[in-house]
Amino acid sequence: MTETKTQQLKVVPVAGRIGAEIQGVQLSGDLDLIFSMKSNKR
Repeated sequence: MTETKTQQLKVVPVAGRIGAEIQGVQLSGDLDLIFSMKSNKR
């Protein structure tokens, strides 16, 4: 028997129709760095 692990993906609206926060996702490699750099520029 094979064990399968699942995670729940949750998308939460932020500031009405402008954007959303995605919870339950872990980025790998350089993507983590790129997105954190973009969010720091705000």
